[in-house]
Amino acid sequence: MCQTTKRGSARGSCYTNTTEEQWSFALKPGQTGVDARWLGPGPSPFGPGIDFVELKPSSLSSMNKLSGQLQNWGTQGNTAVFMALG
Repeated sequence: MCQTTKRGSARGSCYTNTTEEQWSFALKPGQTGVDARWLGPGPSPFGPGIDFVELKPSSLSSMNKLSGQLQNWGTQGNTAVFMALG
């Protein structure tokens, strides 16, 4: 079972075989922009050039919100979506 950190983010090694220090998170209330950014080293575990990850619960409203967010951010490289199920 995966544990969460004090910030509420899933421990990276739980899903991506990475450490929390390899990511920059913006998950606190009021923070804007993408939820997680890959810092490295090397290519992101989601693939080369996919350095941004948006964390969303699995729901239709989350997908609608994500669509608007991506339009507001413009081009920041490829963005992965990590959906929490259950």
